[in-house]
Amino acid sequence: ERGVGSDSAAATADLKVKKAAGAAAIDNTEEMPALLADAERVFATDPMRYRLQIVELKQAKAQYLRRTGKTQEAIELLVSTLPDAEAVWKENHRDLLSVYNNILVYMIETNRLDAMTPIIARAEAVIARSGDENSGSDLNIRQLKALRLIRLGKPAEAEPLLIALVAQRRATLGESAGLAVDLVQLSRAQMPLGKYAAARKALEEAYPMAADNLSPKALPTIIIGAALAEARAETGDVAGAQALIDQLQPLFDAMPPGLPAAVLGRARAILRLKQRRLAEARREVDDADAIFRKAGPSGIPYLQSVAALRKRIAAAG
Repeated sequence: ERGVGSDSAAATADLKVKKAAGAAAIDNTEEMPALLADAERVFATDPMRYRLQIVELKQAKAQYLRRTGKTQEAIELLVSTLPDAEAVWKENHRDLLSVYNNILVYMIETNRLDAMTPIIARAEAVIARSGDENSGSDLNIRQLKALRLIRLGKPAEAEPLLIALVAQRRATLGESAGLAVDLVQLSRAQMPLGKYAAARKALEEAYPMAADNLSPKALPTIIIGAALAEARAETGDVAGAQALIDQLQPLFDAMPPGLPAAVLGRARAILRLKQRRLAEARREVDDADAIFRKAGPSGIPYLQSVAALRKRIAAAG
């Protein structure tokens, strides 16, 4: 074999890990197991010499597990690598913080909220020691910390964290996909507090920002649009909410059945409640609730808001 990577088995193995990580990034998982297995055989010949390479390999393997629906196994693998990751990346704060970030994201996805606490503490200690406050990594960890509070039903604690985060991200990066997500999380803290006007203001800014920095048809943008439709309905802009739902409907229809349809259904339920079309609101809530329950851990965060909405509809008659 000639070319880059042919000088040694270790160099070739390292390239295979990088190729596997790149494949995970575009959700092309078919060739990942063979690439990682080949690399693992090489690095296993001298684990101490290849300690860094083994850590990187396990990061790629965790990506594969997550992409193939084994997020819990991915979490366990990443947590098991932390002692080695913290050793090999002691001075490489960016890569180490990326590991913490990935663990926290996976824990959010599987609703393992209590398990996040020690990982957040480790990440914050590295940020404080390295002076990385207000770096991109720090902002992402802060966002996940606030999202955990929202998931725990503590929006009043999350709101000030997110207000500060939005201000810092805006100052650091300006309009960006990251700022759009921060604004969405801020709205998620404000909606259960009844701060509908403030939530709407955040979403009216986040929606076009996501469209510009991602795509109008990107799933995050569409989900933000559904949240904005809810906020418009809650603030009494029934016509604006209906117009946005009509605009989004073809995009949701083009997706496979699942959580996105339920998210739009919840928005329609709020709109129907505001229109006093209560029978339709009940049907929308029932349909959304069934989808959220079927979705498992990823649907759990929505159930509390659906239950609260069901009570509102019942109280309305």
